[in-house]
Amino acid sequence: LPNINAALGCAQLETLPAKLAAKAELARRYRAAFHDCDAATFVSAPRGTTSNHWLNALVFDEPDARDRALDHLRARGIECRPFWTPLHRMPMYVDCPRDDLETTERLAERGLLLPSGPGLALRDDAASIDR
Repeated sequence: LPNINAALGCAQLETLPAKLAAKAELARRYRAAFHDCDAATFVSAPRGTTSNHWLNALVFDEPDARDRALDHLRARGIECRPFWTPLHRMPMYVDCPRDDLETTERLAERGLLLPSGPGLALRDDAASIDR
């Protein structure tokens, strides 16, 4: 590892606690904003674990509700996206052996990724999306 890269990495590690705290605050605000939403559940870390809040996500009860929310948010200039395409749907893996992927399919159809940058926690309007 060249010295310049090591120095950059060390400098970034110094800001890590503040970034993790900001991302945790954003997740808290999203959780509060969507607490009463009947159509979706905010994805939280399992009990006994600690999340780094890399991503904030919602899982909707119905695919159509996810698509309406996606349209609603995008129309307001909020960049969000559906969950990733499952690997088994990608051309290079279509013929590979696999087990039952019912959960994967359900999440792919109903999941929505919300903006998750640490700078968003500092904004007054973050996680105050009208439903």
